[in-house]
Amino acid sequence: MSLYSGKNTKISVQMFGEFSITINGKTLTNLKGRTKRVWMLIQYLIAQRNVPVPLNRLLRDIWDGRECGDPENALKNLVYRARTILGDLSGDQSQFIIFLNGTYVWNNQYECSVDSERFLEYAQKACLQKAPVEKRIRWYRKAIGLYQNGFLPKSSYGTWVILQSTRYMGLYLRCVVGLCGLLAQKDRFEEMIPVCEEALRLFPYEEPVHILLLQAYSNTGCEGKAFDHYDRTVKLFYQEFGVNLSGLFKPCVSRISDSSRPQTDLESIHSDLQEKTKIKGAFYCDYDMFKYLYRSQVRMMPRTGLSIFLILFTMNGRDGGMPEPEVLRAASEKLKNAILTGMRRGDTVASCSATQYIAMLQTVTSETAQGVVQRVMRKFRFDYRRDAVRVSTKITSIME
Repeated sequence: MSLYSGKNTKISVQMFGEFSITINGKTLTNLKGRTKRVWMLIQYLIAQRNVPVPLNRLLRDIWDGRECGDPENALKNLVYRARTILGDLSGDQSQFIIFLNGTYVWNNQYECSVDSERFLEYAQKACLQKAPVEKRIRWYRKAIGLYQNGFLPKSSYGTWVILQSTRYMGLYLRCVVGLCGLLAQKDRFEEMIPVCEEALRLFPYEEPVHILLLQAYSNTGCEGKAFDHYDRTVKLFYQEFGVNLSGLFKPCVSRISDSSRPQTDLESIHSDLQEKTKIKGAFYCDYDMFKYLYRSQVRMMPRTGLSIFLILFTMNGRDGGMPEPEVLRAASEKLKNAILTGMRRGDTVASCSATQYIAMLQTVTSETAQGVVQRVMRKFRFDYRRDAVRVSTKITSIME
């Protein structure tokens, strides 16, 4: 049997998103009915086709630390089954997997187009500083367009896949930042928006991409979208990591200054200031806004004669530590709702960490403040009937 029969055979492989291999127009995809390790072997040999690996490393990567009594014979069986699958797909006697120099390799005698290889080619070209800007933009777009949902996401249980995926993810994000940088130089901010939005769909915690999207919104007159995205992003990082990134993102939306807005009349300003819908309960805002409102209320204390009480609600696990993320997320929403509905419309609430809410209310006595806390906690215990999270409260009176 000839190793290189079928000289006109053309192969196309998709490694990003749903894996597929196409030979002469016939496509094989989906894991159904296939042994995962056979599928993994085909993917591995294609990924390593330009740099064949020694047999001992091939065995290590395919079995990935799992016990195998006779790995070399087991590998021969996998190769036989992989050749059968590929032979059925091609419909001839072509040998796509061969034994060469003491190891199994992909047969590069056949014309083969692999999307991950084209991705690397376009990304490398786009990074050439001396190339014309428009060519670099086109190369960046081609690379980003190939990435889809990442490298072999359905095979991410393999260590070698995780390592490759991390490499491609980093390069994809560099392409996003590089493309947006070139578009910003050309004042083509509108074109940045879909690039950033897609990148954040895949990787929602990439701070540089959030900043680029805020800049794109700000420079295209999308003030509402900029502020909405700012609020959502600050809340996201609060809830997931307990970090306050408002200082990092704030300059991006601060560019929308009052001086850039057209003159208007008092009636229009009054209409703009009003809440669009009548919301019952306390006012919720981010922690930066809470600080401004607190300082304003402190200044008014001598005239109102009312005291300001701060109430801190803290969530802990049963052991006193940080609850699990999913548990914390569910409890946090219930506690937030209990606070907002259990307090008055003139009170103010903010999240000050991943596990804490701070509330400010104006009243005359500490007994009234204690009553508010009791009402909130009754509501929370009614809505959240699990013991996975415990809430502690602290009240302090603020004197001018």
